[in-house]
Amino acid sequence: MSRPYIAVIGRDESGRFIPIEGRPYHDKEWLEEMYIRQHLSTNVIGEICQVSPTTIRYFINKFKINIRSCNTLNRVVPIKDENWCKRISEAKKGHLAWNKGIPRKAETKKKVSKGLEKFHKNNPNFQRGPNNHRWKGGITPEDIQIRSSKKYIDWRKAVYARDEYVCVKCGDNKGGNLSAHHVLSFRDYPEERFALDNGVTLCVPCHNEVY
Repeated sequence: MSRPYIAVIGRDESGRFIPIEGRPYHDKEWLEEMYIRQHLSTNVIGEICQVSPTTIRYFINKFKINIRSCNTLNRVVPIKDENWCKRISEAKKGHLAWNKGIPRKAETKKKVSKGLEKFHKNNPNFQRGPNNHRWKGGITPEDIQIRSSKKYIDWRKAVYARDEYVCVKCGDNKGGNLSAHHVLSFRDYPEERFALDNGVTLCVPCHNEVY
């Protein structure tokens, strides 16, 4: 199958697309020509412009260019040799990210936080256990599994909140210096592990003294 855009863009002797100087992807008409009419993928356009596909997708969205459906894609996989990453890195030197120095708005932070909270609430086992790509058959010790579970984290937060985030022994209230201590041993009394009355807030030094 012939690809008419090959002649427009061109390849070098090794078969790689010939890079274009400047930032042509900042031009809506050029980007539409490459993406819509020439059917180049964001990977290929990124290779030609010596930027990442994410940058190309950003400008496609910015210019409100219609995203092609999967059945209309004429995919071309860029040729990547061992120096491909090095060439991309060298090409991007001196290019500042579009959002560098722009603080995220409080409203945006709130939306992201609520979105993540809702997602993890509806997907409690997301990337946990067999759902994680690094799953090795369940070799993590039981106590670590429990202490990293949502149920345990919620219990710890409840203990902190009840004690107003203050060490009940010395009154320390420094952030990041507190620990939820089990009055009845975590190991010997599994039935009391998540009982609110079985937990007290201690600072790290006081917690170490208990042990």
